[in-house]
Amino acid sequence: MRFSLVIATIDRVKELKKFFEGLEKQKTKDLEVIIVDQSGDDRYVELIEQYNKIWPIIHVRTGKMKVRAATVFGTEKATGDIITFPDDDCIYTPTVLEQVDQHFRSKDAPQFVTGSVVNLDGNPTKMGRWLTSSTWLNAKNIWTGLIEFNVFVSRAAYEAVGGYDTDMGLGAKFGAAEGPDLGLRLLKRGYKGYFDKNLVVMHPDKPITINGPRAISYGLGHGYAMRKNNSGLDTVGVFLFRPLAGAFLNLISNDKKKASYYWNTFVGRSKAYFSKEARIASRKS
Repeated sequence: MRFSLVIATIDRVKELKKFFEGLEKQKTKDLEVIIVDQSGDDRYVELIEQYNKIWPIIHVRTGKMKVRAATVFGTEKATGDIITFPDDDCIYTPTVLEQVDQHFRSKDAPQFVTGSVVNLDGNPTKMGRWLTSSTWLNAKNIWTGLIEFNVFVSRAAYEAVGGYDTDMGLGAKFGAAEGPDLGLRLLKRGYKGYFDKNLVVMHPDKPITINGPRAISYGLGHGYAMRKNNSGLDTVGVFLFRPLAGAFLNLISNDKKKASYYWNTFVGRSKAYFSKEARIASRKS
């Protein structure tokens, strides 16, 4: 098996169907899909039966779990050489798997590959800043070059570094940045990562004015990941100063929603970076 796609999902049947429709257009068919279903009923059964005729689908049922705990649970069933973790509401453009396969078969093959993000209209995403040219990943640019639903990892490398940190991601205290954390641990172990700007996955935009608790949670994840992985002071400074500046500038322009978002992001990042949990994690890394 070449690819294992692990998808944690709950109550998104229509979105998952659209993902399957995009997956059906891929030239590469050597794949399996592992659905970690947390819905507690049979709402996915008909859809899975329909697409199970095209590629094998492993349907795993669980109670409600943190996203990365569900991902790790599903990954235990994976048999593919390359593992990936698409969101249930993303859509692959037609050549995604073919491009990834070519990277992994190249002479100077990376052990993980990442790519660009556009919204469902095909326009640049509003979900943060992203690299604009293809390049090898390092400890600095990985923060703008890796997002969880568009990363493809050698299963051997993924397992060697222990996979995702289940204390991070949606539903966990440190609610984001589990992807960069995984990438940084891969780099530290000596594995190579490559960002391909032409490797495009579509994903719905998230509004910048997300609610306060979620902005703080995302910030907590970012701050924790920086401290855990002993990021340089230049990196830490940029990611602490930028939201603080954003809060100040938007307050001046009387955009209170954006100012609040940036302030909460700063609060989350700084709180986690200086937390006891992050200090302990940094000593272990």
